Amino acid sequence: VSSLAHIQRMNKYDVTFYWLDLEILKSSGTIKGNALTRANCVVASLDTFALELANNLDIDSVHVSINGAAFQLANFVHTGQEVNVLLPTSALL
Repeated sequence: VSSLAHIQRMNKYDVTFYWLDLEILKSSGTIKGNALTRANCVVASLDTFALELANNLDIDSVHVSINGAAFQLANFVHTGQEVNVLLPTSALL
């Protein structure tokens, strides 16, 4: 269960699109893949993109594009099921 603070961060944007490209390896139980999320800010400025992911799944990197700019590598913290992506520049409403 996510913390109240994390839920409040997730409520600062509205997801408009998800795209998943997954490879599931039955023999090892491994899932590999990429995900793309498109979202609109519902607050004046967004500096952290919060999402949930099971704590037994690993993230090797996160790239973000803000307002149609080129994708940039972003720092993130994955604690429990909470993932916080620190945006390189703030997304604006």
